[in-house]
Amino acid sequence: MSAPYPPVDGTEVCAQTDPDAWFPEAGNFSHRYGAPSLCDGCHVQVECLEFALTATAGDRPVVGVWGGTTNPQRQRIRAQRARNERAA
Repeated sequence: MSAPYPPVDGTEVCAQTDPDAWFPEAGNFSHRYGAPSLCDGCHVQVECLEFALTATAGDRPVVGVWGGTTNPQRQRIRAQRARNERAA
C-alpha cells in the first residue's frame, strides 16, 4: 500500500524551485542542482520519502528527488527493507 502524498502547503523548497532540479535527465541524479540537500530540514521530508518509497507511477516507482533521495538511493532502501522483512 502506498503512503499518502506528503501534506505540502507551498512553503517547501520543492514548491519554489525549478522542476528540472527534481526531475533531471537520466544519469544526472540532480547533484548538479544539489536538490537532495535542498530537502534537509523540510517539515515533510520523512513523509515525502515514505511516499516515494511506496508509491508507483503505473507499475514503476516514482522518479526524481523525493525526501532528499534519488531513485538509486531509494532502490537501495527498498532492497534493504525487503531483506529486513525476509529476515524477520
